[in-house]
Amino acid sequence: DITVTHDLIDFGTGVVNTSANVCDNATLMTNGSIAENNLDNCWINASYVAGVTPPGYSAPVTVNPAGIVIRNDGNQNISLTMNSSQNTAAAFLGTSPGIGIASVYQYTVNEEEAGACPVANRHTHWADINSSEDMLLCSNMDWDDDADEINVTFRIVFAADISGFKEDILTITSAPAS
Repeated sequence: DITVTHDLIDFGTGVVNTSANVCDNATLMTNGSIAENNLDNCWINASYVAGVTPPGYSAPVTVNPAGIVIRNDGNQNISLTMNSSQNTAAAFLGTSPGIGIASVYQYTVNEEEAGACPVANRHTHWADINSSEDMLLCSNMDWDDDADEINVTFRIVFAADISGFKEDILTITSAPAS
C-alpha cells in the first residue's frame, strides 16, 4: 500500500516579468527556496501573497509548493513508477520559437526520510517527464516506518509568451521490489 500524503502542486497564476530585461522565461520548482525559484525576479505570482491565507485554504501558501510526497505503508519493499498525461514539455507548456526558449518539464526524487530510497535506487538528476513510458521513481523503496517516504520534486521552464491554464495528471504505481 502507498499513500500520497501531498498530492497537489499549485504554482498559482502569474506572468513572466518581461519588464526585467533578463526575463524571457521563468523557472519554477517545487521544494526550492524562493531564491532558487526566482533568481532573477522573472516570475510574478498574481494568485498568492506569501504569508496570507487565500479563500478556501486552511493556512498561508507559499510561491514554491512542496513536491509530491509518497509513503510506503505496506510490509515489503516496493518499486514505484510514475506516468504523466502530458506527452512532452512542448505539448504541456507549448513552444516559443520567437523567443527561442525550450520548455522544460522535469522531475527528480529525494528522500523525505533518510533510508527510504537509497541513491542507487532512484533518480538523483533532473529527468524529462513524458507519457510514452513509465518513469522510475524508486526501484527499492523501504517500508520501515522511520524510512518510508520520498519526495518527487518538479521543475518547469516556460517562455514569456506562453499563456493559458496548464495541468497534468500524474499516476503513481507500486509493485513489489524485485
